[in-house]
Amino acid sequence: MRRAGVESVTADAPAGWPTYDLETLLLRKPEWIVAARHNASSLSGLAGRPGWRDLEAIKLGRLGTVSPAIERPSPRVVDAMEELRKLVNGGPSN
Repeated sequence: MRRAGVESVTADAPAGWPTYDLETLLLRKPEWIVAARHNASSLSGLAGRPGWRDLEAIKLGRLGTVSPAIERPSPRVVDAMEELRKLVNGGPSN
């Protein structure tokens, strides 16, 4: 994520698939909430969930999706990183 010019709120987490409770996310104040496209349906309901609606990212509508390639080390991850960079920097995405 750093190579895409994005700092993750999970940057200090151990390797693997870290989990965070809502209180931790509220303290870390993510500017964006991003998921791989196949998880897009998970994003759509966040604004209606207690606590989640208090996140600045939700209030500002900063929810987005990128290619699932972002989840796997492969040559296509570079394209997914570019999508992520464009998304959070306000540029057009592919």
